[in-house]
Amino acid sequence: MFVIWSRWAPPLERQKLLSLCFSGSVLGIVLTYPTVGILCDLYDDGWKYAFYLSGIVTIIWCVLWYYFVYDTPSQHPRISKLEKMYIRHCLKKDIPQEEAHTTPWIAILSSPAVWAYVIGHTAVGFHFVCLIALAPRYLQDVHYFSNLTAAGIVAITYIGFFASCNLSAAVYDKIVARKICSGSVARKTGSSIGLLVPAVLLIFAGFLNCNHSTQAVVILAAINTVAGIQFGAGYLMNVYEIAPQHAGVIFGFASTITSLSAMAPLTLIAKLTTSRLRSGWQITFLVLSAVFVLSSVMFILIGSGELQKWAKTPEDIKYRMSELKVSRNNEEISRLSNRSSPVDIQESQ
Repeated sequence: MFVIWSRWAPPLERQKLLSLCFSGSVLGIVLTYPTVGILCDLYDDGWKYAFYLSGIVTIIWCVLWYYFVYDTPSQHPRISKLEKMYIRHCLKKDIPQEEAHTTPWIAILSSPAVWAYVIGHTAVGFHFVCLIALAPRYLQDVHYFSNLTAAGIVAITYIGFFASCNLSAAVYDKIVARKICSGSVARKTGSSIGLLVPAVLLIFAGFLNCNHSTQAVVILAAINTVAGIQFGAGYLMNVYEIAPQHAGVIFGFASTITSLSAMAPLTLIAKLTTSRLRSGWQITFLVLSAVFVLSSVMFILIGSGELQKWAKTPEDIKYRMSELKVSRNNEEISRLSNRSSPVDIQESQ
């Protein structure tokens, strides 16, 4: 997705398009959980039909993908010349996408900004792996919801994730465009909100008993809604800011680390919740909260929202030099306007 959008999405639209793209995975959760719950409730071997249905939907998606998606705008036979020209013009300062480039692995592995991204990715990965997989079980163990009801509740709570993901992306774009603060400050703020607020709410959820089931559902919905900021204004798009031409590689590397490291907390949580008592869930939520807080602190300390030196291309340098030249010319015109006649200013321009 990162590689495709780097060749298709103009910079000013990239944040919104990527947020919309990745938030689609949440819609999958919203649709899948209740569907699987219904199938398992209706049929003794409902799991079999759940796998069949998922496989069929995936095949249909593949057919649509192969028909509509092409690597670059120049290869697409069904878009207008005007749209192709617009995309090329918007991406003209980016590294030529058709050309191969060497991946600077040493620079990537020694970059604090990259590791901040990996840490943020891991924390959000824990959120998805642990909460998506275990939230229905928590609602059944502690609040005594049925399997079908618990699945439906979990699905509904992720509607807020979808909404906040896309709204926060739009807000982030406006903040950066109006230069209210730097990209680093905006990105770290979004990441902190998306991690620290769920960490606090998880602790509260752990201390709720079956007499507070409504509050538990509200807290789960709030956790997922706030966590959506991570996809819109948090860590996810940060890879495009620190190293846009290596975004796909860094994202793949971060996803690999996240997948491998997720095995440990899943094993731990499975042992903690074996008894199906509230005390085990309290410890589970405390562990997840600690991971979120630690990840937020690390992202604040070593994260960045600026293009890294090792990721700069000749095109970036030329573009920056042209910006500096324009800035100096504007300063010179402004200085002359304070002490010169209109004729002098016109000659200077």
